This record gives sequence, structure tokens and C-alpha cells, in this order.
Amino acid sequence: MPPLDLSVVHILSSLTLAWLVWIVLNGVYNLYWHPLAKYPGPKLAAATIWWKMYWELLREENLVDVVSGLHEVHGDIVRIAPNELHFSQPSAFHDIHNAQSRWTKDPVFYREAKARKNILSPLFSRRSVVDMQYLVRDCVDQMCETMRTQHEQCRSTNILRALRCLSLDVIMSFCFAKSLDTLKEPDFRASVEDSMTLALPMVNWVKYFPFIKSLTRHCPPALTDALRPQMAGLTRFLILIKDQVAEVTTNKEALRKAPHPVIYDALLSSAHGQKISNLSLRDEAFLLVFAGTDTASMALTVGVIQILSNPDVHNTLTEEIMKFWPTLEVAPRYEDIERLPYLTAVLKETLRHAGGPISSMARVVPREGADIGGRRIPGGTVVGISTQLVHMNATIFPDPRKFDPERWLGPGAESLDHWLVAFSRGPRSCLGTNLAWCKMYLTVASLFRRFKLQLDGISASDLRLKEDYLAHHIGPELLIKATPRLS
Repeated sequence: MPPLDLSVVHILSSLTLAWLVWIVLNGVYNLYWHPLAKYPGPKLAAATIWWKMYWELLREENLVDVVSGLHEVHGDIVRIAPNELHFSQPSAFHDIHNAQSRWTKDPVFYREAKARKNILSPLFSRRSVVDMQYLVRDCVDQMCETMRTQHEQCRSTNILRALRCLSLDVIMSFCFAKSLDTLKEPDFRASVEDSMTLALPMVNWVKYFPFIKSLTRHCPPALTDALRPQMAGLTRFLILIKDQVAEVTTNKEALRKAPHPVIYDALLSSAHGQKISNLSLRDEAFLLVFAGTDTASMALTVGVIQILSNPDVHNTLTEEIMKFWPTLEVAPRYEDIERLPYLTAVLKETLRHAGGPISSMARVVPREGADIGGRRIPGGTVVGISTQLVHMNATIFPDPRKFDPERWLGPGAESLDHWLVAFSRGPRSCLGTNLAWCKMYLTVASLFRRFKLQLDGISASDLRLKEDYLAHHIGPELLIKATPRLS
């Protein structure tokens, strides 16, 4: 093998040296001359984005916990990246996320195609959800049937798996009129649900290294399965989406055969003759499925575990549901269930404890600057606040770690709704809010009406959430005993 040309070595060495010099000079600028230089925080965070990468990728820590500690030391505003500020005052959330502000998302962390929210909103409107609640009901019924079978076999239910399969089948049925039937799998052990769980830790890596997504997107399915067999379920799901996109873009009759409108109806009809790539349609579908599965299932899981860990809450909720729903075979409609005051309070408290992404949903301040948390923030600054810092604020929610539905029922409780920000606020709030509420009401009402539920060797302290933008459980199996009620 011929020796490497010395001129090539010299060029590579010079490029490396130039890169290192640029990093040092850029870091010095960020520390002393950047518009955010006056804001407190770790020096390394001010100098380089690598500080965040260190905590999230190498230490695998929940960034919100790290940042919360920084607020205790540095105050209400902390600089956590060269061009990013994090806030702790709850009022800052509404300064950043409100109906008047249409600030853009930070391109460093949101390199996905922009969600076509205005196009898809009619599908997720309240009227649409009410009309199609039978889809949610059918999935809830199937989940309860599998749980009944488990009881007959003297086995407990992994409630997290059950609720993830429920959420996955609901979003697939709602958006694509095609269920994956994960709820019919024995013990809810669906390969696609397993694969989605395994994929979650990759979210932070993709956030900093977006080329990973491109690599996986173009990787042949057979190669993906060979390199990581545990991801086979996700591969099959991607193939299903790919085939469905190919069908609806080449055969217009395919959409007319669907029993109800699906997302492709809205996306393709909005193109006005312009070509939407199959890849864009697949990305949109993939994003909707992940968002619609993980957030709702995690919130419901936390809610069920918390209810069963608090006997007074459990008894009061069950009594209300049993009285409202006297005949087991005659299931009430969503519009009626949502009028139950204590169930509503329980669901609000559930969302306060585990609603939506806990990571900061960063936004970019417009060019003219903005007032946030009582300070004038320069234009172009990336800003954010974790919903957890709002929901766990002791001034707004006394004894915030306590699961206490009564806080939503007392005098002046309606004022707390302003601080329930699980679905965010403003023009970029969660697209699936109406569907999420419908699923939560129907699921919790059905579970506690149809079964006598009991924790099986676990407690609320076994809930251990890891933040990879979306929260996911990393603790022991969350098992419950579900004994069917006879009437």
C-alpha cells in the first residue's frame, strides 16, 4: 500500500487546526460578546452546544432536572446554550406560547417538515372526534377484552403496554382507517409497540445529529432487521405506511373506500395540484403516530397508577362512575362522560403530573425582540420553559408532588385551568387535544367501571420517567390485577 501523500496529511492537519481555532474563538465570542453574555448559567453552556449534548447524550440525564437545579442557583432566567435561554417563571410560558405569538420553532431542534396543522385541524376538531368516538370505543372495548382474558388465565396486566397498544390502535384507526390490531396480541406484546419503545432514546440523538434520520429512512428494511432485530416491528410499521402512501397517491379510489376521512384526504386535497412527495406524506404519518401514541399512553399510565395508589381518590372516582353508568352493557357517550366533575378533576391532575412533552418546546424570538418573564429578550434568541416547571410550581399548585384531584374542585379552581399547559397554548398547541381528551375519558371510565383494579407489587414510586423529549418509563413492569365486574 503506497504511503499517504504528505500534502494530503498537511491539508487535513491544517483543516483540523483551523476547526479547533474556530471553536475556541467562537466560544470566546459567545462568552464575552454575544448578546446573551450578561445572562447567568454554566460557562460551558454559554460557550458551546456541547454542554447540552454532554448531559443528554453522554450522561443520559433528564435535561429538565439539570436545568431546574440551575434555576435554583442562578434565578428565573438561565442561559443553557450559546443562543438559548430557559425560564422558570410560569408566566413566561404564556409570554412564549399564546394566541398572538406565531414565533418559529428553533431549527436546531426541529428539522422535521413543518406540521400542516391548519390542513389537518378539521380532522381533529371536536365535532370530528365526537362523530368518530366509536373508533376509540372499539379500541377500549378490545383492550378490556384482552384484560379479561388475562384475568381468566390468572395473569396480571402490564398497564403501560395495554395503554400504549390502545393509543397506537386508536391513532392508526383515526388517521389511516387501518388498525395494527396490537390490542389483540397476547399480553399486549406487540412487536411494533416494543420497537417504538426502543426507538424513543434515539430522539435526542436525532435532535443533535439529524443525518441519523436520513440514514435510517433510506436503510433497507432487511438490513435494519439484521443490525437490530428488536426493531423489526417498527420496520413492518414503516413498510405499512410506505405501502399505504403509495396506494393513495397512485389510486384515487383507495381514499374513497376508507370508512371515514383520513389524513391523506386533507394533505392531498390541500396541494392544489402541486406534488407532495411520498416521503413527506410518510414523515407526516410517522410523526402523528409517535406523537399520538407516547404522550397519551404515558399520561394515562401515570393516572391509573396514581389513582390506585390513593385509596380515597380511587373510591371517590369509582363511586361516581358506578352511579353514572349503572348498567354495564349500556355504555354512555363521550359527551356525557365528560360532564362528570370528579373524573374531570382526576384527568386534569393526571395531565398536571404527566401531560405532554416535559422538555422545553423552544421558540425563536422575533427580530424586534419580546418581553418574557419581565425582561426584554433580544430578537433571534431561542427561548423555552418546561411544562414541568409550570405544573410543579408550589405557588400555583400547593404541595405540587401530591396527586390531589380536589384542587380542581374547590373555590376558584377554574383559575387553575390557565396553568394546565400539557397541550401547550397558542397557534402551535397540540393538534390532537380533542382526541386525547376523548380517549382519556372513555378509557378511565371504562377501566374503573368494568374492573376492580389493584396494584400488583408496585406503587407510584416505581414510576420512573426518562426524558427523551417525550417521557417514557424506565422502571419495573407496571402490573395491575384487573378483576371483571359482573354487573
